[in-house]
Amino acid sequence: MDAEFTIEFPSLSSISLADEVIFFGDEGEGYAGAHGYMNAMDTESGELVWRFETGGFVRGAASIAGGTVYFGSHDHYMYAVDRHTGEMKWRYETDAGITSTPAIVDGRLYFGSIDGYVYVLE
Repeated sequence: MDAEFTIEFPSLSSISLADEVIFFGDEGEGYAGAHGYMNAMDTESGELVWRFETGGFVRGAASIAGGTVYFGSHDHYMYAVDRHTGEMKWRYETDAGITSTPAIVDGRLYFGSIDGYVYVLE
């Protein structure tokens, strides 16, 4: 099946997939400091399942573990969002934007930030 779906804002992030839902970040208004979104879209219909707004663009891909979607934003936060509802579970602040894709290994979340640090959260 070939399909093409229109999205509201440009996206520079890679796509992540879980249970027929794709997750991707976008540029929001398209300039530094603008809000951005993590989007969850149904692969069959192209309908938006949910959209989570951040204070900056979202360029890294999401990582998914269990019922949680993890992703960073240029607003300096790493987010953990419920995979099914899009509700925020928690966020962690760094000193600069996060454009990397987090990795999840043995219950730990690893990610880099523009502030020059690699973070490990348990």
